[in-house]
Amino acid sequence: MVRFCCGIWTLALLAAHSGAADDAAVALQRYQYRVGDRVRVVDEEHTLLRFVIIQNNQRQEKQEKRDKITIFVSETLAVKAGEKRPTKIQRLYERAEETKNGGTEKLPLHGKTVIIEKKNDQYIFTTPDGQVLDGPARDELDKEFNQKTPDDELDHFIPQRPLKPGETWVMDAEKLVKSFTRDAQQFTIDAKTAKGEGKFVESYTFGGYTYGIYDMFIQFPLTQFAGPNPIDLKTGSKMEMRILGDGNVDGREPNGILTMRITLRAFFDGPQGAVASIKGDGVMLRSTERLPSRKRD
Repeated sequence: MVRFCCGIWTLALLAAHSGAADDAAVALQRYQYRVGDRVRVVDEEHTLLRFVIIQNNQRQEKQEKRDKITIFVSETLAVKAGEKRPTKIQRLYERAEETKNGGTEKLPLHGKTVIIEKKNDQYIFTTPDGQVLDGPARDELDKEFNQKTPDDELDHFIPQRPLKPGETWVMDAEKLVKSFTRDAQQFTIDAKTAKGEGKFVESYTFGGYTYGIYDMFIQFPLTQFAGPNPIDLKTGSKMEMRILGDGNVDGREPNGILTMRITLRAFFDGPQGAVASIKGDGVMLRSTERLPSRKRD
């Protein structure tokens, strides 16, 4: 689920054609990174998962609280015509930590500088002195760059026509389900009642640049826990995502902030008359800030 959502987070890096007035129609297009571009990205995830079982009038409850923060500075080292993302990037991970139920640990990328380069349709990961990155640090980057939802699938979520403030669009539910289940196969989704819709809320000018606010809502009714021993879920089981993006939309800078609220509700019967419920709530935040390019000799 998190990997799927990280794919949607990249919507914060989308931009619209330049010169749009505050009430003009805006057509989304991607910000094109250039060699020397530097950005600071802050990712935060805050989740609470509760599991309740009621059996013979006895209630048992477990919960897990998780907070994760990742901060890195990304510098574009190479780009290639026709590619939607840079082909070579340097990242300095200023912070990568996770807290579970009160205990905090540093994640494998904490404090590391890595070179991310595309070769033969795959990204490879090395240290600045050329050593190949391995272990959990490599696995984390591999999920993001080589196994994530393809960038082309983001077109299923964004409007395919210019919008004026206040206008809405409907997402293709079938394609939404396909994108979601690519990374999250633990649930079976009722594709017939799944839905996604969005609204271009506002266009405004800040510092001489045009910004926009987009509000998106996705709902997936859930019918089963998938796997070798599927479990039927009761009516009302669902996953919902509410995404609010606020960022530059005239293609002049990559700055933006995106927040996402995720809710999960799953209800099912267990063995020996037990009634089980799962409730998950998460808030995710990504901010992208352009930094001055480094001076080079």
